[in-house]
Amino acid sequence: MACCATYHNRPNSKNKQTQTLPVRPALTEIQTVPPIPRRRFRTPEATTKSHAT
Repeated sequence: MACCATYHNRPNSKNKQTQTLPVRPALTEIQTVPPIPRRRFRTPEATTKSHAT
């Protein structure tokens, strides 16, 4: 969220390029984070199904 606010606050093209470099790795990290919790959520679901069976 902070990155987005900073991005909007800097309309300059030069700043945009500088901001894009740090923003891209941040997005990659964010995308890599969701799959981990999702798998954790699937694990309890599978356990619940096993118990139900």
